[in-house]
Amino acid sequence: MNRERPLSQLPKAHLHVHLEGAVRRRTIRQLISRSKSRAAYQQASVHNLKDLIREFSRITDLIQKPADLTRVASEFIQDEAAQGIVYTEPMVGPRLYARRFGYSSDRVMRLLLDAMQDAAAKAGIEVGVMIGKPERSSESGKHRPRR
Repeated sequence: MNRERPLSQLPKAHLHVHLEGAVRRRTIRQLISRSKSRAAYQQASVHNLKDLIREFSRITDLIQKPADLTRVASEFIQDEAAQGIVYTEPMVGPRLYARRFGYSSDRVMRLLLDAMQDAAAKAGIEVGVMIGKPERSSESGKHRPRR
């Protein structure tokens, strides 16, 4: 009996995925087109951690509205499911968006959890989240969305 299956068909878990690093290119282009600055975003080469943080920051800056964030979160879950991921645990930073949206960090976290949980239920996968610890902050931890 041959038990070999293509990797695409095997169940997988994806942990510590930075949400901003997983935004679809099409979504980035659409966010740029709506951006007030309309600054051209060109994906730069990433050679080290400093470059990576700069790229994530540039993408984060494009997420201007709560609907942008929920879209990114939902699309992330859809993309994970399409790759055979059965459990994903993205890294999120609610404080990055709280001030911009005029929300508390808890409200941003609830927005993210609701969007990801709804998308996960539709896709048939499970999702948890890791909350990034911002510099000079005592906030950190791990949230499990409702099941």
